[in-house]
Amino acid sequence: MREACVTPNSSRGTCIEVRDCTPLLNLLQAKPLSQANLEYLRKSQCGFHDRQPLVCCPRQNPAPKPPNVEVVEDVSRHRNLPLLRNDLCGPLSDDRIIGGNITKINELPWMALIAYSGSKGNASPFRCGGTVINDFYILTAGHCVKFLKSGIRPQLTSVPLFTSIYVRLGEHDLDSRIDCEEDQIYGTKTCAPEPQDIPIAQAVAHPQYTGKSDLRNDIALIRLTRQINFTPDSVRPVCLPIGLSVQEQNLVGKKLTVAGWGVTENRTSSRVLLKVDVPVKSHAECAQVYKNQVQISKTSQLCAGGVRNGGDSCNGDSGGPLTYYGPVEGSVRAIQHGVVSFGPRACGTTGLPGVYTRVGYYMKWILDNIRP
Repeated sequence: MREACVTPNSSRGTCIEVRDCTPLLNLLQAKPLSQANLEYLRKSQCGFHDRQPLVCCPRQNPAPKPPNVEVVEDVSRHRNLPLLRNDLCGPLSDDRIIGGNITKINELPWMALIAYSGSKGNASPFRCGGTVINDFYILTAGHCVKFLKSGIRPQLTSVPLFTSIYVRLGEHDLDSRIDCEEDQIYGTKTCAPEPQDIPIAQAVAHPQYTGKSDLRNDIALIRLTRQINFTPDSVRPVCLPIGLSVQEQNLVGKKLTVAGWGVTENRTSSRVLLKVDVPVKSHAECAQVYKNQVQISKTSQLCAGGVRNGGDSCNGDSGGPLTYYGPVEGSVRAIQHGVVSFGPRACGTTGLPGVYTRVGYYMKWILDNIRP
């Protein structure tokens, strides 16, 4: 076992053989060996091992990380984990429409719509989507909150200058105050509670999202003015990826679900909540597609879609979720792996996938920035 020691310069060191200590070995091999270096080597001796002299080798500072290296940090022991509602999150609907794009009432109870001031006439106030992640917070895209007040318009997006004012939860059909549907077989009618509209208390975009040189870090949190009223069916949080195995899960080739009303910065394309399954593309394929526009990160972004007639995130909302199913506390739940960030304006364009902010990479930032 290597023992700790103190060098002649009063710094911390480790008592090892001189051949294993590069700094002192370099002094020993220097020609000519100066009296000062010889005296330093003599004072560095700290013992013997099998008659071999040991020296107090100064501890080397770890090599600095190369710039811009992205590392996923395990959050399985984060102090704020109890603020997430793993007891309620990501419920599966028993009558989920497999392969369809029209959702049933209450199928995706974590969906949120962000309303903005500045809409004229009969224009919809909803211009971004998001997801419920706990009692007070909505997860969305950075461009949905950061540039709406500042007047700065990021590249590759066309963000109008509005101010976010409230979030709507428990919505299904934008044209109906109370959403109902009938079972064609049994003749029964199911109705959801009236949607919840809750004012926004604070919106925080990731501090490193600029939207200028690239569109990385396109993620934000919205805190509401009051606690969300969770219901058995219509309003529940989505699960988030916790633990490195889920945060870094290889999703290439898998079909993940993106959902929304088609709300983008420019228009609303559907009055009813839609969903579509999109295949995740490899980083190499996505980077090649966008090489002349922006650099795509292998760690902090996901690419999915780009299949003609196979659906695309244009059917979802800016800031909306990309989800996949996995185990959470012993049961299979919906886990959000992506946030809709940017992509081609022509939906379903072959070979042009949409780009999503990877939630697993940002879990530490999310947990660091939520509070009770």
